[in-house]
Amino acid sequence: MAEKTLRIKNIKVTNLFGLFNHNIPINTDEHVTIIHGPNGVGKTVLLRMVHSISKGDFSIFTRIPFDAFQLDFDDESNLLLRPSHQKREKKSRIERFTLSGPEGKNSEIDFSSLGTHERRFPLSIIDDIIPELIRIGPEEWLNRITGERLSLQEVLLAYNTQLPHLQDRYPEWFNELMKSLKIRFVDTDRLLIRSGQQARERFRVSESDRMERIYEQKSSAIPTVIEFSNSLASAMKKALVEHGTLSSSLDRTFPVRLLNQPDQPNLSEENLRKELQEIEKKRLRLMEAGLLDTEASNVQIPEGKIDLFKLNVLSIYAKDVRQKLEVFDDILEKIDLLREIVNKKFTHKTVSVNKDTGFVIKTITNHTLTPDSLSSGEQHELVLLYTLLFTTPKHSFVLIDEPEISLHLGWQQEFLRDLLAITKIVGFDVLIATHSPDIVNDRWDLTIELNGGGI
Repeated sequence: MAEKTLRIKNIKVTNLFGLFNHNIPINTDEHVTIIHGPNGVGKTVLLRMVHSISKGDFSIFTRIPFDAFQLDFDDESNLLLRPSHQKREKKSRIERFTLSGPEGKNSEIDFSSLGTHERRFPLSIIDDIIPELIRIGPEEWLNRITGERLSLQEVLLAYNTQLPHLQDRYPEWFNELMKSLKIRFVDTDRLLIRSGQQARERFRVSESDRMERIYEQKSSAIPTVIEFSNSLASAMKKALVEHGTLSSSLDRTFPVRLLNQPDQPNLSEENLRKELQEIEKKRLRLMEAGLLDTEASNVQIPEGKIDLFKLNVLSIYAKDVRQKLEVFDDILEKIDLLREIVNKKFTHKTVSVNKDTGFVIKTITNHTLTPDSLSSGEQHELVLLYTLLFTTPKHSFVLIDEPEISLHLGWQQEFLRDLLAITKIVGFDVLIATHSPDIVNDRWDLTIELNGGGI
């Protein structure tokens, strides 16, 4: 039985930073909601809150003052998170929370005792399991992505769902609820992917050597466009393997199915010719998308009457070919849209794909470039498109922080139209935080201004 996926229909936070009340109804009809407002009202924090709670990471809630955070879902249930003790010193961390969920379920979450005495595993496991953390002291780590220094308690708090013996901290009903959410966060720092192998190195050297090694690791991070290019090539090869397996199965059973075919063919002669024309059009699309070789076979039917036996054979053949090519439908539609959007914007370059290298980028003078040779704006465009088309599961809730980064004004104005086309293919809801009116373009009906007003 398919796992139920909840859709978020409203996000609410009260007294954020001790200042702001925000209520964000999600546009589930058009799938896109845009929040905007001045710096400091909590746009990015809101995105991080939604993403963090879906992972069972309460670290952001311990650091930032708020009175209540609530998610409302499409099944009329909700999740409410509140600090258990409202009266506290302004600079103190929040350590106890009350979780309220569906059917009146309530649980207390207490992080005040989270520390060394609760840890029943060697600290080296942290280095192995969490690639973005670098050990810089006996009980201190550096998050290479955010630059934040974390104590042991902060690490245990932020990553407790990934570490042994800590995963059972939350009630079962909360864990089940979070399994029903598919949250994808597209951060502003999206052009580099940190190497897990680099992060697993131990840092038990002098402070100066540690800082030097950290700098070296940052400078040797993997460009996201390279990683995505390789991932695309792998996805294409996987589709080709599936196509080959199905082809072998259909070819092997073809004689038996032909012998068992009734005397009356499945297709009339007219419909057969139309079907083969449609198959040829699809083959050409697959060749252009790099999924089929140019020498892929094609049947040319001569003019004139086709006898009954040949009509029977060709009817089965056409049905088989249609079925074989349907294997590529999902990836073909995504590749076509990616190429259409990118090649409309990249004025001096063209982007195609193939199963060996993924992205193939050529200049107008026919010079081949590696994906990381693209400008930062071009990389941002390609990374955003690939993320949304190829790495986002259906029915996800996607959080995009500042999609306008490095994008030309003209590209910003086209972003929303492209995003709406992508949501139709993949099927997800999006919450965007932006400072750019060009991202909004003429769709102010999709926007919500965060100004700290009452709920």
